Amino acid sequence: MKKLIMIALSALLVGCATTSHGSATHGEKDTGVGKNGVALLSSPSFKKGGVPVDMFNIVRAETAKYFAEEIILSGGNRMRHERTGIDLKNQTVIRSNFDLIYSYGVYDVSGGLEVTVPEYDLYQIVHIFDENHITLAVVYPGDTVKLSQDDVTYGNHVYLFMRTQRRTADAAGLKELNKRQDAVFIKAGSNKPYVSEVKYDPETFNKLRKHLIGPYGIKNAIIYKGFVDNLEDIVFPHYQMVNLGGWAGLPAKHAFYFVVVSGDEGAKNGKPSSMTFSPPPVQYGKNGYWSLTLYNEQGWVATEKFNTNSHKATPNADGSYTLNFNTPGAINNLDVVENWNGLFRCYLPESVDSILEFKAEVMQGLPASDSGRTTADSAAKKTPRPVNLMTVVQAESELMFKKAIARAGGVNKFDHGRKPATPKTQKIVRSQSDMLYSHGVFDASEGLTVTMPEPMTGYHSLHLFDASHAQLGVVYSGETRTIKPGDISTTDKHVYALMRTSTDAGLETANRAQDLVKVKAAASAAYVGPGYDEEQLAQAKRFLAAAVPAGLVKAKTAYANEVVPGTTLLKDGTDIEKFHYISSSLLGWALMPNEDAYYPQLGIKESGCTAVSFPKPPVQYDKGGYWSFTAYGIDGYLRTEKAVISCYEAKANADGTYTVHVGNSETCRTHDNRLEMPEGGASITLRLYRPTSISDARAFEAKFRSDNAGK
Repeated sequence: MKKLIMIALSALLVGCATTSHGSATHGEKDTGVGKNGVALLSSPSFKKGGVPVDMFNIVRAETAKYFAEEIILSGGNRMRHERTGIDLKNQTVIRSNFDLIYSYGVYDVSGGLEVTVPEYDLYQIVHIFDENHITLAVVYPGDTVKLSQDDVTYGNHVYLFMRTQRRTADAAGLKELNKRQDAVFIKAGSNKPYVSEVKYDPETFNKLRKHLIGPYGIKNAIIYKGFVDNLEDIVFPHYQMVNLGGWAGLPAKHAFYFVVVSGDEGAKNGKPSSMTFSPPPVQYGKNGYWSLTLYNEQGWVATEKFNTNSHKATPNADGSYTLNFNTPGAINNLDVVENWNGLFRCYLPESVDSILEFKAEVMQGLPASDSGRTTADSAAKKTPRPVNLMTVVQAESELMFKKAIARAGGVNKFDHGRKPATPKTQKIVRSQSDMLYSHGVFDASEGLTVTMPEPMTGYHSLHLFDASHAQLGVVYSGETRTIKPGDISTTDKHVYALMRTSTDAGLETANRAQDLVKVKAAASAAYVGPGYDEEQLAQAKRFLAAAVPAGLVKAKTAYANEVVPGTTLLKDGTDIEKFHYISSSLLGWALMPNEDAYYPQLGIKESGCTAVSFPKPPVQYDKGGYWSFTAYGIDGYLRTEKAVISCYEAKANADGTYTVHVGNSETCRTHDNRLEMPEGGASITLRLYRPTSISDARAFEAKFRSDNAGK
């Protein structure tokens, strides 16, 4: 059997989103929701040129899309029931659960809302959430819930999503289920029609949404951190990824989701495979249950035998379950297509802790192929540590630490770049080709001291940080700094030292300045990293690099913390769940904090010649500060030979401002301050080394971006 991987909770695209699979219509009604959930201009919640969608409003835009769709379909304050289950030829719900039949409705809560679910011996709930996709209540059999306007975090309306389990698949089972659907009592004190307060821009919405629910999101978002019942529990980017990929999903205490994907090319291509697991810890006595439903790559059911659950599956003699895939005649056999994935649902877990423990147990015993089962234990010991959004920075640091040590010939040594970086010699993302870089990893377990020589070049600094990219300081010409073990946020006490030396005084002087820097470490232990999976790291980097043009990282400096505005990212190693820390530290690994360097960024489309203008940058020129403008490829790496210009050689306009021309046309080549345009467009970084103040830098950035918007 081919190997499978269960990515429990480290995945998303969960599923319950009311996403049109085929067309923009239900019957003759245009709902404004297109294939795979795209927003159409016909949606009442969208308009061309509307409010741009970013990470801070995309979930609300998604709910506005579906709230408006439901109003078109049911009219408001009324439940629309699926009566016969989901039609495989006309699926309307991405990653649907075929054990349950759904009912939907949008209700006005401004006058109060009351929901009662009668007693029932099978699973049935009414899930209530608002436009922020914050779960306000889950009503179980025998319960009554009353809500008021004060319970809603945004707007005046809520979505009611009913899930009802049928006893049998025959006509009698459906008849009983339909009766249970109609027995749910819902009373609203007012009936104002739902209208989105905001009209969103469909172009920016669809572009960002497509990126968020792409392949990397399937493997790396943490589902139970995405579905929440409190605004304070929102964690970027899981909140966005999970709610976009699995709109209408339940918080973990109500339902827990595992994504199952193939673990090798054979299983991925649909060859026979299998998995075995113990029964999940759910509240079976309270109608809790588990199920597994299989989908194609886009999240739609594509086979006949696609589902099993705790009511249907045959257990092994020891109580465990073995599921087979594309193995006719085998126990609990299911059919899959190429590039398949599945969703393992655990309804009513005993507790979040117990289900997380179950997940960990499953992940430690991943099934292996028949030929490899005898060596599974020894192979497991060599299995690399998985990389996800919470570990990706540490994984990148491990890779960069090891590369620096290899180039330098060991720890406590520098690998000096004696010439500026080029597309062929660059060693880190967003290398600067008018600067010399020196890299080294030093053992600070017993402390280390840095001494910089007196000024010899226009700019000279040594930047120190640990494996979590927590900043330890920037040491400038003529300064001395001591680092103590307690300053380091990670358990391992090795630190990365990155020296930057400007070449304005010539290469010979710059090389001499590099050699005069002294870093004295009291210990010299070898560096041993955690052992992260480098292939998964590469996937993460591709995902986050693509996030910049997609709008996933909002248009601000790499070190502007948009989760807590006005603060500097990651000063003490405790911020590691902040998305902008992750994206900034990975895309701009080894960048410095705002007070030492500010990094306004801009994306420009590929063209023959694009003029980028800006005022004189606010840096401390009298203290060696300077600015530098680099046109990278969209992945953050140097892709052209002429990619940088700085204050040392740039020609100012008559009014003191600057214009840099990026392009390869004949006309462009005649302009001053001309840089080459990378294929596919340019990702611009305008570095402000030693800015006069963070507020000055932010004001500069705002004008820089507004003056060049849309280019």
